[in-house]
Amino acid sequence: MRSVAAFGLGLLSLAGVLPTAAAKSTANGTRFSIDGVTKYFAGSNSYWISFLTNDADVDLAMGNIARSGLKILRVWGFNDVNQRPSGVWYQQLSFSGSQINTGANGLQRLDAVVRSADKNGVKLIIPFVNYWDDYGGMKAYVTAFGGTKETWYTNQRAQEQYRKYIAAVVSRYKSSNAIFAWELGNEPRCKGCNTDVIFKWATETSAYVRSLDPEHMITLGDEGFGIPGQSSYPYGYSEGVDFVKNLAIKDLDFGTFHMYPSSWGVQNSFGPGWIRDHAAACKKAGKPCLLEEYGTTSDHCNQEKPWQQTSRSLHLDGMGGDAFWQWGDRLSSGQTHNDGHTIYYGSADATCLITDHVRAINALRYAALTYTSCTSYLLISPDLGTSNSPVRIMALGDSITGSPGCWRALLYRKLQTAGITNTKFVGSLPGQGCGFTYDGANEGHGGILATGIVSRKELPGWLNTAKPDVVMMHLGTNDIWNNKSPAEILGAFGTMVDWMRESKKGIKILVAQIIPMRPSNCAQCGDRVVALNKAIPEWAASKNKTESPILVVDCWTGFDPARETGDGVHPNNAGNQKLADAWYAPLVKAIQG
Repeated sequence: MRSVAAFGLGLLSLAGVLPTAAAKSTANGTRFSIDGVTKYFAGSNSYWISFLTNDADVDLAMGNIARSGLKILRVWGFNDVNQRPSGVWYQQLSFSGSQINTGANGLQRLDAVVRSADKNGVKLIIPFVNYWDDYGGMKAYVTAFGGTKETWYTNQRAQEQYRKYIAAVVSRYKSSNAIFAWELGNEPRCKGCNTDVIFKWATETSAYVRSLDPEHMITLGDEGFGIPGQSSYPYGYSEGVDFVKNLAIKDLDFGTFHMYPSSWGVQNSFGPGWIRDHAAACKKAGKPCLLEEYGTTSDHCNQEKPWQQTSRSLHLDGMGGDAFWQWGDRLSSGQTHNDGHTIYYGSADATCLITDHVRAINALRYAALTYTSCTSYLLISPDLGTSNSPVRIMALGDSITGSPGCWRALLYRKLQTAGITNTKFVGSLPGQGCGFTYDGANEGHGGILATGIVSRKELPGWLNTAKPDVVMMHLGTNDIWNNKSPAEILGAFGTMVDWMRESKKGIKILVAQIIPMRPSNCAQCGDRVVALNKAIPEWAASKNKTESPILVVDCWTGFDPARETGDGVHPNNAGNQKLADAWYAPLVKAIQG
């Protein structure tokens, strides 16, 4: 983004978000792989989070970002000054001697961002310098070492200090799985220059970053100027950028491009073509494209939604993801900065451009895996039921499932409304009152622990009586309350899966990453849920079988215990609707094959 305003922000805390088994993010053809999942990803930008002075505010924002289903966050990795301010600064540039600030008002602020991202399963893009003057940028180097922003790319003193700063940042975080990619700069331009200037600088600098960190991805951070298709701005080369040529640089793992039609003097309808042309270039290069910034200053939903739809539609043809500018939140000091492009958490625009977008992404189809409306994967197996043989479904859990567990009633109604009537819910417990008639049999036993089910060997009897074809399991809440470790809980899950498969060959198993906990009398429960949910996907992959698949169902993302439970644990009406929505698509897949 061209211009942002510096501001001060303060303090609050919130429980973590849904991470999965952590691994280095990579490019896989023209798509990205994050935590072992290869698909199209959504993200956002937050320049201000890097300069918050209280870790609790960082955790609040990062928690909301991940809870919204966003996976990629681009943050400023620079804050260059010539004179030391009273607030946060990362690097003081001076001809007589520069200093990198590793103190509490320096890179320790970025430490907090990386730490929170790691905790919450968010992946960071970190640029090293800004073309624009905000937070110092290339102008701060020019002030210290002379020249202009156009000569910055070839200014020896400036480049030496720039590389020292890169080394300081990369060495600090190169072992972290929270890093999605290192970025050479935010929107590098060289107005009126031959495109070889930026090409040579990007080639040499990316090779240098690769020498420091061979594991993480590297990208340029440019706006995507200089691409065949049209001769007019921004397709031309007047900014010294050649997107196609730069994309071929060996050590750049993916292409970036930005989109602000109104700032470029074109109509918003320009957007889809801009996206398609970059996707085509990336597909030809065999690298993913990331629409790294985009936005309008008004009518966000109506203007930006078609851009998202276009980008998603190209998920097999060059587009690896998108990240809107910018994320907005309410922190202890109030609302974060609104530059006109800001999409605030919990707003109607957020529902349109984040919630609906993430849901649409999760419904996309890929060659190897079938994705559901949540973070999950399912190996396709034959249809379980016919009109003469309904699919028998067991909802297995604790009081969240059975007392009264009205999300099951809402789920049943969604199935019926969709014409999916070849089902029979089974279990030893009857349905409780939820305001309308539904098929309510279940195994949702209040207060029960997964470890207790195993120690008492209760499940084999329930299975023998109910004979389910599909088991939907939301368990672990009471285990967490009783301080059982993820290893103990997953050990119990494993035993139960074995019993399920003994009861029926080809049984389908849906396992929830459980809803958040924030009870007033268990301060540590929230973090324990995070730890369990983080471990579930890897466990599920280890137990998965083609003939009896395990589907991991994300009941966490988008679930707010403050608004969607009555006591920090049990879902209220809004929470029950959220659970019904989360289970619906995975269950339909299991029913229909």
